[in-house]
Amino acid sequence: MLIRELMNLDTLSSFQLISGENGADRSIKDVVLLEYESLSHESPDHYREDLIVTTLQDAKDDPQALYAIVDRLIQLGAAGLAYKSTYYTDLPEAVVELSNRQSFPIFRFDGMYMEDVILYIADLMRIRSEFSIYEEPLFRILQGTAEGYGIEFLCARMNPNRQKFMNAAYVHSPDLTYDWVTSLLHRLQLRQNQELLAGYRFLQFRRGFFIISNHTEELSLSKIADSISALLEKLNCDLSRLCIGVGRLYRKSSDFDCVIREAFDALLYAIYQKRHSIVYPQMMLYQTILPLVRDKSTRQSMTLRFQKLREYDQESGNGVLMATLKAYTELNYDLRATASLLGQHPNTIRYRLKKICELTASPVESDHALFLMGEFMRMDNLSASIF
Repeated sequence: MLIRELMNLDTLSSFQLISGENGADRSIKDVVLLEYESLSHESPDHYREDLIVTTLQDAKDDPQALYAIVDRLIQLGAAGLAYKSTYYTDLPEAVVELSNRQSFPIFRFDGMYMEDVILYIADLMRIRSEFSIYEEPLFRILQGTAEGYGIEFLCARMNPNRQKFMNAAYVHSPDLTYDWVTSLLHRLQLRQNQELLAGYRFLQFRRGFFIISNHTEELSLSKIADSISALLEKLNCDLSRLCIGVGRLYRKSSDFDCVIREAFDALLYAIYQKRHSIVYPQMMLYQTILPLVRDKSTRQSMTLRFQKLREYDQESGNGVLMATLKAYTELNYDLRATASLLGQHPNTIRYRLKKICELTASPVESDHALFLMGEFMRMDNLSASIF
């Protein structure tokens, strides 16, 4: 669980981030009360990645002692500090500066018992753990390195209610700063939603969810996409801020890796196309391009090509080829728009593109090389932003 996930919870509405905002992506391993005598503990793992909850009672009359406490927690690797405003409303300026400098988040709260704060956050972490237990094997499936687990074994674990046909959708926000996962995790645990969720399996992966469904008959993928949208709407998700990728239906448990990969690829394409939902067959040529992004041999080949461009840029001292390829790709291969963006004559851009092809492709391949390299770079960056 990340610190930033605490910042938008209704139950923790009294939490106010005082300082250390740049540490919002710190991971929380546990949430504990501060034991002042333990600050001298020599164990390197004591308080490491813990969110510390306290009233700061032992430093209520001594700002210097408060500075020492925060400094020691930072040295011990604590994830952050949440203090009840019993003795301190505002923190001393030196403590705020230390917190900001070290990207150490400090929250202030009131109106809640510390024990309730700890219990609520601990319960939230438990809920998240239940849904995110398969993140590592999902990552391996997407990277093509899940053979050691056994695809059929993973299918049995992740999709225990498998019927004749199985399918997966992957749901994610194109806005990578939008935190919708925490609130959905809470709704998935509500008893009132259990009947609604029957027949679906939610698997958290990064800041999104794979939603696995099973069917006794072959349904159209558009119908499945509509049913996923309806399900999320009933769970009070803001559909305007989400994208959905829907893979094809499969029958064999040995094809479970395809179920997961196709849903993920469809989601990437939906984000790229700025569409609410995409079903796998709508991806057209990208059904081929996106698997290449995962392929180890292809990645090595592309890395060497990009390295040639960087070496040329470095040797020539002008650093223009990679910048030109990036701009040309982002502007959907519009030469004149690229020239305008970079402030160059179109003939200059033509020369650079020709040089890129000379360095990375044979004459026969040159017509396709720019598109292939550009889309590989674009899809790889998009995939990496989710991973």
